[in-house]
Amino acid sequence: MMASEHPTEGERAALAWMRAQAKAIDPAVDDTFNTADLARIISGALRHTAPINEPSIGELLRSIRNAPITLAPKELDIAVHEWHHQCAEGCCDSWGTEIAVNGVEVGTDLGNVDDALEAVLQHLGYVVRITNQWIK
Repeated sequence: MMASEHPTEGERAALAWMRAQAKAIDPAVDDTFNTADLARIISGALRHTAPINEPSIGELLRSIRNAPITLAPKELDIAVHEWHHQCAEGCCDSWGTEIAVNGVEVGTDLGNVDDALEAVLQHLGYVVRITNQWIK
């Protein structure tokens, strides 16, 4: 729910209802809580018979959300193979770069750094927009 940037009237009403229910359970709930947070508070209250405001679930979720995230580094094996070929007559000249990430080829005939970087990052799941400017 609320996946779109412009929620419908029904989505706004559902979110308001969820926020009211969660706030009745935990007074620390405010407008920064998303639907997943609100659902956790409501479902947690349904599963527990004892009061759940000690410590406040809202404060706990807020502290988790605001805590710095440290991810373990992910190891990558990036193989770069640059090649050059010139025909026997010397009139044809071609060159490029082939890249493999963890043994998977992600780009061939990559002629410049931008193409190579874009191929690797897209392979890793990123949406890439590269701006390349010459420095004068």
